[in-house]
Amino acid sequence: ITQGYGLLGPLGFSIALKKETGKGLLETYADLNQELTLLWKKQLKNLPITPAQTICQRKNDTYTDYLYPKVGNNSDLLVLKSGLDIIPTFVLLNAQGQEKEIFNPGFMNLARTFSVAQEKIAWNEFIPHLRWPKQSYAVIKLYDIPTQKLKTLTHKSRYNAVGLSPDAEKIVTVESDENYNHQLVILDANNGAVLQRIANPNNYFYFTPTWSNDGKYIIAVKCYDKKKTIVLINVSTGKIQEVLPNAEENVGCPILFGHYILYNAAYNEIDNIYAVNLQSGKQFQVTSRKYGAYNPAISKDGKWLFFNDFDKEGMDIAKMPFDPSKWVPLKKVPDKSIRYYAPLVAQENNSNILNKVPSHTYPVERYKPWKGFCNIHSWGVNNNDIIDQATLSSLSLSVASTDLLNTFSWSTGYLRDFDEKTEYVFGQLSYLGWYPIIDIKGKIGDKKYSFYNNEDELVTTNLSEQRLNLGVRLPLVLNNSKYYKRLQLGAKTSIAQNPKSTQLMQTYTTSMYRLLRQSKRDIISRWGQKFVARYTHTLYAHNFEQELMAMETDFYFPGFFSHHVISLGLGLQHNFQHGIYYRKSHLKRSRRYLDAYEKFKNQYVTAVNYTFPIVYPDLNLGLLLYLQRIYATLFYDFIHRSYCLKRDKTFFNQDNTQAWGLDILANLNLLTLPLMINPGVQIGYLPKEDVYLFKFLLKVNLQL
Repeated sequence: ITQGYGLLGPLGFSIALKKETGKGLLETYADLNQELTLLWKKQLKNLPITPAQTICQRKNDTYTDYLYPKVGNNSDLLVLKSGLDIIPTFVLLNAQGQEKEIFNPGFMNLARTFSVAQEKIAWNEFIPHLRWPKQSYAVIKLYDIPTQKLKTLTHKSRYNAVGLSPDAEKIVTVESDENYNHQLVILDANNGAVLQRIANPNNYFYFTPTWSNDGKYIIAVKCYDKKKTIVLINVSTGKIQEVLPNAEENVGCPILFGHYILYNAAYNEIDNIYAVNLQSGKQFQVTSRKYGAYNPAISKDGKWLFFNDFDKEGMDIAKMPFDPSKWVPLKKVPDKSIRYYAPLVAQENNSNILNKVPSHTYPVERYKPWKGFCNIHSWGVNNNDIIDQATLSSLSLSVASTDLLNTFSWSTGYLRDFDEKTEYVFGQLSYLGWYPIIDIKGKIGDKKYSFYNNEDELVTTNLSEQRLNLGVRLPLVLNNSKYYKRLQLGAKTSIAQNPKSTQLMQTYTTSMYRLLRQSKRDIISRWGQKFVARYTHTLYAHNFEQELMAMETDFYFPGFFSHHVISLGLGLQHNFQHGIYYRKSHLKRSRRYLDAYEKFKNQYVTAVNYTFPIVYPDLNLGLLLYLQRIYATLFYDFIHRSYCLKRDKTFFNQDNTQAWGLDILANLNLLTLPLMINPGVQIGYLPKEDVYLFKFLLKVNLQL
């Protein structure tokens, strides 16, 4: 029904839906919510609720999860806290719900499987390949809380779970190789060495392995025949015992305490915690919570059951007495299933519709990149901007393609530079299959040049130009913690021709950054560093010799409140060729109150910004507009320049310019498309000139 409307995304779907059914997307969602609300109220009617005490003490209503409670040595709980305004953080909770931040892990693999024992935390973390980030490894890291020391136990490994033994001397994990073979492995927790492999001839897949309190058994979820069961594994003998029937029930996160295994399940279509008695084989419902209970943990003295309790503000940590006498036998648990799928099954004559899912085995053959050369994945509209500035300086329309294995990529488009008052069309081809990336780029259009006229005065004008670039770059991904870290080295040879000259130029660039990962509500990184250096010189030219060096660095520091950031930018640029001036500064311009094409020999820039959110309104106008956030930046800029306007090298001018002011911007989404618009205003003051500034700001970014 979306034929002809697909390019409009959800808006197009809404138009097509209304055409076919008489109701648009919002009306359909409203009807769906009303129907589900009635069904859920019916499901909750007469549902017995087990009492529990919430431990978390929330300070606001921002959505925040306190996940996967683990009991520490002194009965404090260690949890993984994350949410809209916080990056994942290991936190200690005491009995009164008071929090103590412990450590920020990197990018975790299967966060629910982190483990705690003897005041040590172990978890899996993704480490990308140095050159190809889509190829990643899952290593095991260990953090010692008292000493605050972090250790990486494995390197270039493929582990997807972790469980510390009670004495913190061993780790059980699941290894999956590139051929999708799986095996439970026991490692030395001191050095990551493999101590034992548990035989798995049928290649079953295991989830969330944990240890028994005496270290003699491993408890895990086993998946085979598209079903799941819970198994008890004797570490010394390798014997595996299935403690539940292999069924389609989604069981998870089992733990062993005494002769009970507790686990997550949804036998009555509401997620809760259940238990199986290993001696009798009987199953029980342990919790009956309104919205769901997950991830059980038992206190050291065996008196309390801790678990995740779902709430509209996020997952809480709750506790209730560990009292098997009050558990409900599974056979007596009332069936509260809604069976929302039933009409679809009836429509298919009550058959097993999952058996009719088509399957096809494709032949294995050698990949040929040229076959997927034209694989257009995006087109877009965007304008360039500084990280904390949104001034419309240029606008481009482009289309891009990358083959399936990211070997070849190309793009083409049109760019209009409002500062230069120039425009050009461009095309770029990149080969990414080698360690360095090879780039070929060509463009035809206008470019601004500065040159001396017959009176030896420096003038600036636009010239039509054809340019061809051949470059090589080496992008390196250095992520191994909570920071995004990149280093890129590059070199480029350019040949350009215009009515006045033919130029052959060489450019070398180095860029690196280390930025703390952001929460959903962070505007920019709250801690980090950036550095960019560029050196350009002409190998051959007539009238337009160039030799120029530019360096720029940025530092980011936490502000006085959450999501507030102080940033300091420093830059310098030097033209080694006296009287020959590059067309445009490589440094970030100072708030657009200076001529972007001022002819200079040296330039030094200092910029201090304080960026902070004003409000998160979370407002929408149907499917037309969504207002995410309004934020502001207080700024102070200082720039020192030396320049001359005549060929005579003794005729130099120097000046200093200062500016301070305020940017106010908004984050808007339009038409439910991936179209981000940042409109705003700038209010500034130049004390030297005694001039006040007022400008409208705009940034546009659309990628489809």
